[in-house]
Amino acid sequence: MRREGVGWRLEIDRDRIAFQVLIGSDNWALELSLAEFEQLRGLSARLICEYEKCLEQLMPEEKLQLELEQDCWWLELNGDSNNWGLRFVLTPTVGQRGAEGGWDDTAAPAFCRALALADVC
Repeated sequence: MRREGVGWRLEIDRDRIAFQVLIGSDNWALELSLAEFEQLRGLSARLICEYEKCLEQLMPEEKLQLELEQDCWWLELNGDSNNWGLRFVLTPTVGQRGAEGGWDDTAAPAFCRALALADVC
């Protein structure tokens, strides 16, 4: 399965051995294991849920920054009542790689929708 849009891409190839998922933007790409992918998907869904809860109380001119950290992931949703971007840090564990990346407000919502709808079976 391959999905992409302006400023983002997501590819899942279950036939690969170690890293079955590729995420990226126009300027970077990162391969993830299925476990890392599922963690990223769950955390991004939680952040979006929190963002949507805050919208009721957010004034149009106000900015918002939400962070979540779990296991090897740190995610940040940063924006206002109309637009938001997403950043992440994947902290390396022993013998693994680390990474940092993100999507701007034009790409982040579409990427997160693709994450939520991705079929990894």
